[in-house]
Amino acid sequence: MRRAHAAARSGTPPAAGAQPRSPDSPLLSVVAVLLVLGMVAVYSSSYPLGYAQYGDANFFIKRQAAAAVIGLVGLFVAMNIDYRHWMKLSPLLMLGALAALAAVLIPGVGLNQNNATRWIALGSLPPF
Repeated sequence: MRRAHAAARSGTPPAAGAQPRSPDSPLLSVVAVLLVLGMVAVYSSSYPLGYAQYGDANFFIKRQAAAAVIGLVGLFVAMNIDYRHWMKLSPLLMLGALAALAAVLIPGVGLNQNNATRWIALGSLPPF
């Protein structure tokens, strides 16, 4: 156990079977504060519109909360994957991101709204 902590402090990778490091508490605190501020901003700016259009003042905050939960699950999954795996995948992830950026320019794939082509239409799913 002490060997794993010493390796973590020295910057060398821990030995196989070593305990995983604890999460970065200051970073998670900043994420939590930004999440709460975002939820407050969405609620304060959208509750009249939600009530007027959908009969539910909490319509938009419910959607935002669902997206936040999905994002937090993704955060904790990604956080528990060793960074060396992300380093191996980074070239593929970069190529995928560049391909998605180029895909919006292909007629029929990119969705044109308000004189801008910036979405990928995926059938009945909401645009991304």
